[in-house]
Amino acid sequence: MVGWIQTHGPAAVLIAGTPGVGLAVVVPATAAGAVVIDGAATATKVVGSMMVTGVDGKIQAVLLTIN
Repeated sequence: MVGWIQTHGPAAVLIAGTPGVGLAVVVPATAAGAVVIDGAATATKVVGSMMVTGVDGKIQAVLLTIN
């Protein structure tokens, strides 16, 4: 099996909602595989911050900070 696990640095991530540049994003309980604005949904942990303005349903740049 081949895979990729990234925990830090710029990454292409599926966006749910429209988070602004620099806002913290989290993994929501409602949109599998996506990130949303911190506090916008029941979530477990901040995974990074937006590098661009988010567009719902698009894959965009997030600065990952998962430690």
